[in-house]
Amino acid sequence: MVSELKYVDVTCTATLLDASTGTGKVNVIAAGAATDQWKIRNIRLVGGGTNFGAGGDRLLGLTDGTTVWTTVANADIEAAPSATLDWGNSKVPFLTGTSDTPSAAGAQIYFQYSGGTPATPHTTGSIKFSVCLEKVA
Repeated sequence: MVSELKYVDVTCTATLLDASTGTGKVNVIAAGAATDQWKIRNIRLVGGGTNFGAGGDRLLGLTDGTTVWTTVANADIEAAPSATLDWGNSKVPFLTGTSDTPSAAGAQIYFQYSGGTPATPHTTGSIKFSVCLEKVA
Protein backbone atom coordinates (compact mmCIF):
# COMPACT_ATOMS: atom_id res chain seq x y z
CA MET A 1 0.00 0.00 0.00
CA VAL A 2 1.25 3.45 -0.89
CA SER A 3 0.90 6.05 1.87
CA GLU A 4 -1.10 9.19 1.30
CA LEU A 5 1.07 12.32 1.49
CA LYS A 6 -0.51 15.72 1.83
CA TYR A 7 1.03 19.19 1.83
CA VAL A 8 -0.93 21.89 3.62
CA ASP A 9 -0.10 25.61 3.53
CA VAL A 10 -1.13 27.32 6.75
CA THR A 11 -1.05 31.01 7.58
CA CYS A 12 -1.03 31.67 11.31
CA THR A 13 -2.21 35.19 12.06
CA ALA A 14 -2.02 36.95 15.38
CA THR A 15 -5.77 37.56 15.12
CA LEU A 16 -6.58 33.83 14.84
CA LEU A 17 -4.10 32.76 17.52
CA ASP A 18 -5.21 35.48 19.96
CA ALA A 19 -8.86 34.38 19.66
CA SER A 20 -10.36 33.12 22.91
CA THR A 21 -7.67 34.77 25.05
CA GLY A 22 -4.72 33.19 23.30
CA THR A 23 -6.19 29.72 22.84
CA GLY A 24 -7.11 30.15 19.19
CA LYS A 25 -6.16 27.34 16.82
CA VAL A 26 -5.11 27.37 13.18
CA ASN A 27 -5.99 24.04 11.55
CA VAL A 28 -3.56 21.96 9.54
CA ILE A 29 -5.89 18.93 9.44
CA ALA A 30 -9.41 18.96 10.87
CA ALA A 31 -10.47 16.12 13.14
CA GLY A 32 -11.16 13.14 10.90
CA ALA A 33 -12.58 9.66 11.12
CA ALA A 34 -12.02 8.01 14.49
CA THR A 35 -9.18 5.89 13.11
CA ASP A 36 -7.34 8.53 11.03
CA GLN A 37 -3.72 9.04 12.07
CA TRP A 38 -1.06 11.23 10.49
CA LYS A 39 2.72 11.54 10.84
CA ILE A 40 4.38 14.89 10.32
CA ARG A 41 7.05 14.44 7.64
CA ASN A 42 8.20 18.03 7.26
CA ILE A 43 7.40 21.48 8.58
CA ARG A 44 8.64 24.41 6.56
CA LEU A 45 8.62 27.94 7.95
CA VAL A 46 7.97 29.88 4.75
CA GLY A 47 10.12 32.96 4.32
CA GLY A 48 8.68 36.39 3.79
CA GLY A 49 5.96 36.50 6.46
CA THR A 50 4.78 39.84 7.79
CA ASN A 51 6.23 39.25 11.28
CA PHE A 52 4.23 39.35 14.46
CA GLY A 53 4.17 42.66 16.28
CA ALA A 54 7.00 43.10 18.74
CA GLY A 55 6.11 43.10 22.41
CA GLY A 56 4.33 39.78 22.55
CA ASP A 57 5.74 36.85 24.49
CA ARG A 58 4.29 33.65 23.04
CA LEU A 59 5.64 30.35 21.70
CA LEU A 60 3.95 28.70 18.72
CA GLY A 61 3.52 24.92 18.64
CA LEU A 62 2.28 22.34 16.15
CA THR A 63 0.20 19.79 18.07
CA ASP A 64 -2.74 17.42 18.11
CA GLY A 65 -3.37 18.07 21.81
CA THR A 66 -1.25 15.03 22.72
CA THR A 67 2.04 15.35 20.79
CA VAL A 68 3.88 18.61 20.09
CA TRP A 69 6.03 18.25 16.96
CA THR A 70 7.74 21.64 17.07
CA THR A 71 7.75 24.83 19.11
CA VAL A 72 8.77 28.08 17.44
CA ALA A 73 10.27 30.64 19.81
CA ASN A 74 8.73 34.08 20.30
CA ALA A 75 11.75 35.83 18.75
CA ASP A 76 11.37 33.72 15.61
CA ILE A 77 7.73 34.63 15.05
CA GLU A 78 8.55 38.29 15.64
CA ALA A 79 11.22 38.21 12.91
CA ALA A 80 9.98 36.03 10.05
CA PRO A 81 12.92 34.69 8.02
CA SER A 82 13.51 35.86 4.44
CA ALA A 83 14.38 32.28 3.34
CA THR A 84 12.22 29.18 3.87
CA LEU A 85 13.48 26.98 6.72
CA ASP A 86 12.91 23.22 7.05
CA TRP A 87 12.02 21.30 10.20
CA GLY A 88 15.21 20.66 12.12
CA ASN A 89 16.51 24.20 11.64
CA SER A 90 17.07 25.92 14.99
CA LYS A 91 14.02 28.15 14.31
CA VAL A 92 11.77 25.12 13.58
CA PRO A 93 13.28 22.53 15.93
CA PHE A 94 12.72 18.79 16.08
CA LEU A 95 11.37 17.94 19.52
CA THR A 96 12.88 14.82 21.05
CA GLY A 97 11.10 11.64 20.09
CA THR A 98 8.40 13.20 17.90
CA SER A 99 9.74 12.98 14.33
CA ASP A 100 8.08 9.58 13.76
CA THR A 101 5.15 9.89 16.17
CA PRO A 102 1.67 9.53 14.66
CA SER A 103 -1.15 11.81 15.71
CA ALA A 104 -3.78 10.59 18.12
CA ALA A 105 -6.51 8.72 16.24
CA GLY A 106 -9.12 11.06 14.77
CA ALA A 107 -7.40 14.16 16.19
CA GLN A 108 -7.24 17.65 14.76
CA ILE A 109 -3.67 18.86 14.03
CA TYR A 110 -3.19 22.56 14.55
CA PHE A 111 -0.90 25.46 15.41
CA GLN A 112 -1.56 27.12 18.76
CA TYR A 113 0.32 29.19 21.29
CA SER A 114 2.17 26.75 23.50
CA GLY A 115 3.83 28.87 26.12
CA GLY A 116 5.14 32.28 26.99
CA THR A 117 3.15 34.94 28.79
CA PRO A 118 -0.59 34.76 27.98
CA ALA A 119 -1.11 38.34 29.07
CA THR A 120 1.25 39.50 26.30
CA PRO A 121 -0.17 38.32 22.98
CA HIS A 122 0.89 39.63 19.61
CA THR A 123 -1.66 41.92 18.02
CA THR A 124 -0.56 42.03 14.37
CA GLY A 125 1.21 39.96 11.79
CA SER A 126 1.29 36.49 10.31
CA ILE A 127 3.65 33.63 9.72
CA LYS A 128 3.26 30.91 7.09
CA PHE A 129 4.06 27.20 7.26
CA SER A 130 3.95 24.38 4.74
CA VAL A 131 3.35 21.07 6.51
CA CYS A 132 3.83 17.64 4.89
CA LEU A 133 1.74 14.89 6.46
CA GLU A 134 1.56 11.17 5.79
CA LYS A 135 -1.64 9.28 6.50
CA VAL A 136 -0.63 6.11 8.35
CA ALA A 137 -4.00 4.77 9.54
